[in-house]
Amino acid sequence: MVRKIIQWAHEVGGFIGKLARAIAKCHQLLREILRATNVVLDDVAHLAGKTKNAEMFAKAAAITLGCGFGLLHLATKTWLAMLFFSGSVIMSAVSMYLAQNAYTWVKSPFSGLEVQIKKLTELKRGDVITFYYWGLKHDGIVSNVEIDTGDNKDRLTIVHYSWPSLISGRKIVEEEIEINLTKNKVLRHDYSGYTVHHPDEVIRRARMRIGETKFAVFSNRSSHFCFWAKVNETPNDHDLNIKHNLSSQLQYDRPFSRNQGDLKLPQVYIDHRRGKLISTNIYEKRHVRIRSEIKLGDVIEFEFNYGLLHKAICTSIKSSKLSSIVQLTIVHYGSSYTVVEETRSFDLNRDTINVYLYHPLHRFERKDVIRRARAKVNEQNYCIIGRRASHFADSIISRGKDFVITSLDDVQQGDVIIYSYWGLWHEAVVIKKGKGHFEIVHYGLQSLFATREIIKEVLRIDVTKQVIQKKGFKGYHTYPCEVTVDRAISRIGEQRFSCFGNRSFEFVHWCKVVQLPSVYSLQSTGNGNEDNITIMKVVIIPQTGEVHRELFHRNWIKTWDDLIIGSIIQWHQTYGILVSFDKMCNTIDLCYRGFKVIKLHRFRVDWKKNNETIWMYWCNPLKCHSPQDILDRALNRKIRGLNKRIVDLNTRRIEV
Repeated sequence: MVRKIIQWAHEVGGFIGKLARAIAKCHQLLREILRATNVVLDDVAHLAGKTKNAEMFAKAAAITLGCGFGLLHLATKTWLAMLFFSGSVIMSAVSMYLAQNAYTWVKSPFSGLEVQIKKLTELKRGDVITFYYWGLKHDGIVSNVEIDTGDNKDRLTIVHYSWPSLISGRKIVEEEIEINLTKNKVLRHDYSGYTVHHPDEVIRRARMRIGETKFAVFSNRSSHFCFWAKVNETPNDHDLNIKHNLSSQLQYDRPFSRNQGDLKLPQVYIDHRRGKLISTNIYEKRHVRIRSEIKLGDVIEFEFNYGLLHKAICTSIKSSKLSSIVQLTIVHYGSSYTVVEETRSFDLNRDTINVYLYHPLHRFERKDVIRRARAKVNEQNYCIIGRRASHFADSIISRGKDFVITSLDDVQQGDVIIYSYWGLWHEAVVIKKGKGHFEIVHYGLQSLFATREIIKEVLRIDVTKQVIQKKGFKGYHTYPCEVTVDRAISRIGEQRFSCFGNRSFEFVHWCKVVQLPSVYSLQSTGNGNEDNITIMKVVIIPQTGEVHRELFHRNWIKTWDDLIIGSIIQWHQTYGILVSFDKMCNTIDLCYRGFKVIKLHRFRVDWKKNNETIWMYWCNPLKCHSPQDILDRALNRKIRGLNKRIVDLNTRRIEV
């Protein structure tokens, strides 16, 4: 957190920058105070060791004692006491976090068996072994085995992270090391269950990193180096982006009806709730060790200004005579906060480069990534909050969620766009495209004190100056574009905006995503014919709204088309069966139970301006009665109740 604050302090100006720098200075002050309070006898002894006479030692002790009394006096101040208390809470939380994750940071990536060898002849080229180096366990890769003196003692050629002396740095070297099995045990790593490289490839990969000096205790020790050289972790994607239209696709046909044909169709259940979890976009962050691990269209991360990590899109790779030197052409936010395409040189033996691997379902093809990145060159939409280099790179490569459009051709009629409206992100449905503009339907706000209303208006677009996102609906079955447009237009004039269930986000979700059981056609598109062949028809039963008692789905009614005869309607605290409705008169007829009496009442509703929430409960059509049976059962209960009241009334008259 503090690192990010310091990063913001370097990048942003104005009031936010001053606030970030103030927080960073407070953090530094807290560290200095805590460090001063820890001046104990060990520190005094350290000072005494540096002084040449007892007089200097006495002065140092007096200064230490004075600092202690001064801090004790300052601690009586309320603000400083709160500062100490806050620091203690923060340090306790950090300590708990470190205690839980300390082992995961220092453990080896290899989790297989380590088998102790009895003879050196058991070792082969390309094996990973654990031996004692400077009295500690150390991993290395055997690059050559030539046993001359005996089975228990000889010199092996090993590639590993060497540490020549206590004052020198770590470096990957290939050297001969004497192994004596009579004094120290040697363990060979058993990689059964792993996908490993051929021994020659293991040695080649290990030798390519000779000279590297990027040793890191938590991420790049000898164990990490050996695991990288031995195990084949290359993702087998090759831009095999799985699409719905490779061999077959589902096409929306019509709403579900209760005729005998639809009742016999196979059913497909799908989760259409808002905010459901989809598979993650980024599934790994990988350190680059050799040049071949960087591919065109990758998102790379490297140290930029002030040594801070920075993301960019790789558009070109140039090799050099040295295997550790690589020249990358990248598109990113440069020093002037403008998107630029430039070539930078990296030394993999010293520079740290990371590559982010995206799930094939949620990324564009590599050629499209390069095209989209270059289309953003000279863009000046940098924002420290939501449009930094990391946001830019993710928006270029990711398609599994909302992605930034680079041209008007990225949006079609019936799509949902996200743009800045009154300084906030806002959703709208595109009902028509024009030259340099979209005709949209959305929850508009004409003035600051006006009432929110669904309106139709023209939106001027300039992708080089505006950030326009296209909303993705991966994992959902959506209506065709013409149905989406009709559903959006049907709600024009509505004034039922609610921050807790009827915002622009809910509006576009209702327009785009299938809300009620519908019939879909499974069509084949892989035979090359002009006309698609319908393989079969299925019923899509979406899970929308809230689920009650594992059977009923509760949806907020928005239009007349959402109503289903025979369904349960909730209005205020009244629950009833929908008997009929009249669009012209704006009325619905409910059969409900009143006080000891089943009533049939007509209510007047206005879907455009009525702020009262009306809910509808519906369930799987194959697990409930037909609408006519439901109405008959409800009305029969009403008739039986009426007959019972007549009988009771006649009985009382006879008694009188």
